[in-house]
Amino acid sequence: MCAHHAFDFVTSALREAVAKLYNHDYRRGKISQYTYENVCIVPGGRTGLSRVAAVIGDVYTVMDGSL
Repeated sequence: MCAHHAFDFVTSALREAVAKLYNHDYRRGKISQYTYENVCIVPGGRTGLSRVAAVIGDVYTVMDGSL
Protein backbone atom coordinates (compact mmCIF):
# COMPACT_ATOMS: atom_id res chain seq x y z
CA MET A 1 0.00 0.00 0.00
CA CYS A 2 1.48 3.35 -0.99
CA ALA A 3 1.60 6.25 1.46
CA HIS A 4 -1.21 8.12 -0.31
CA HIS A 5 -3.63 5.21 0.07
CA ALA A 6 -2.57 4.68 3.68
CA PHE A 7 -3.42 8.33 4.40
CA ASP A 8 -6.81 7.88 2.70
CA PHE A 9 -7.55 4.97 5.02
CA VAL A 10 -6.59 6.97 8.12
CA THR A 11 -8.67 9.98 7.12
CA SER A 12 -11.64 7.77 6.19
CA ALA A 13 -11.43 6.01 9.55
CA LEU A 14 -11.14 9.36 11.35
CA ARG A 15 -14.09 10.81 9.42
CA GLU A 16 -16.19 7.75 10.30
CA ALA A 17 -15.21 8.04 13.99
CA VAL A 18 -16.19 11.73 14.05
CA ALA A 19 -19.55 10.95 12.41
CA LYS A 20 -20.19 8.21 14.99
CA LEU A 21 -19.30 10.55 17.85
CA TYR A 22 -21.66 13.28 16.62
CA ASN A 23 -24.46 10.77 16.03
CA HIS A 24 -24.00 9.44 19.55
CA ASP A 25 -23.73 12.82 21.27
CA TYR A 26 -26.06 15.02 19.21
CA ARG A 27 -28.26 12.96 16.88
CA ARG A 28 -29.41 10.13 19.12
CA GLY A 29 -32.96 9.12 18.24
CA LYS A 30 -33.04 11.18 15.03
CA ILE A 31 -33.89 9.59 11.71
CA SER A 32 -31.06 11.24 9.80
CA GLN A 33 -27.55 10.27 10.85
CA TYR A 34 -24.17 11.59 9.74
CA THR A 35 -21.80 9.43 7.72
CA TYR A 36 -18.15 9.90 6.87
CA GLU A 37 -19.33 11.73 3.75
CA ASN A 38 -20.67 14.54 5.98
CA VAL A 39 -17.31 15.07 7.71
CA CYS A 40 -14.32 17.05 6.46
CA ILE A 41 -11.07 16.98 8.39
CA VAL A 42 -8.90 20.06 7.77
CA PRO A 43 -5.54 21.13 9.20
CA GLY A 44 -6.82 24.45 10.54
CA GLY A 45 -9.58 27.04 10.69
CA ARG A 46 -8.50 29.06 7.66
CA THR A 47 -8.36 25.97 5.48
CA GLY A 48 -11.82 24.92 6.64
CA LEU A 49 -13.30 28.36 6.02
CA SER A 50 -11.69 28.46 2.58
CA ARG A 51 -13.28 25.12 1.69
CA VAL A 52 -16.70 26.32 2.85
CA ALA A 53 -16.29 29.54 0.87
CA ALA A 54 -15.34 27.56 -2.25
CA VAL A 55 -18.57 25.54 -2.00
CA ILE A 56 -20.70 28.67 -1.61
CA GLY A 57 -19.45 30.17 -4.86
CA ASP A 58 -17.89 33.50 -5.70
CA VAL A 59 -16.52 34.38 -2.28
CA TYR A 60 -13.24 36.22 -1.91
CA THR A 61 -11.08 35.94 1.16
CA VAL A 62 -8.26 38.22 2.25
CA MET A 63 -5.59 36.60 4.36
CA ASP A 64 -4.19 38.96 6.96
CA GLY A 65 -0.75 37.76 8.00
CA SER A 66 -1.04 39.45 11.39
CA LEU A 67 -3.69 37.03 12.63
